[in-house]
Amino acid sequence: MKLTAPIVAALQPREKRYKIFDGKGLHIQVNPCGGKYWRYKFRYLGKEQLLSLGVFPEVSPDEARRQHKKARDILATGVNPLSVMGKTDKAAAHRQEVEVLHETLQVAAQIHPPQFRHRCPMWGEEEITEFDPEFTMCQCFPWIKK
Repeated sequence: MKLTAPIVAALQPREKRYKIFDGKGLHIQVNPCGGKYWRYKFRYLGKEQLLSLGVFPEVSPDEARRQHKKARDILATGVNPLSVMGKTDKAAAHRQEVEVLHETLQVAAQIHPPQFRHRCPMWGEEEITEFDPEFTMCQCFPWIKK
């Protein structure tokens, strides 16, 4: 059965997580808290793999099918879709997070130079490329509460 947006929207959470399959490994996973996640279940080199395709309603059934087809095409060439689709998105998100944090640190250094330099000894003239966001926010901006 092909899943449509009204069908997926009507899915209710249960006590345990459950899956409704769309076909060829594509399914929506409904968690007890109500989250609905598109997944593609496949085998690569004899091992079962699971690729996350997004969250409903941000990712519609049609978009999930397009991503699923792209992943199947990648798999057909003998390449693991996780190595192409999954990690690339995470790496891009990490790079963006680092850029935003770097800009935030630069602005904070201009606004609060004495506090910032005193609390954040890792700040120097050289460019910072790797951050631990939790450490940076706690050490450099203790007045910011989560």
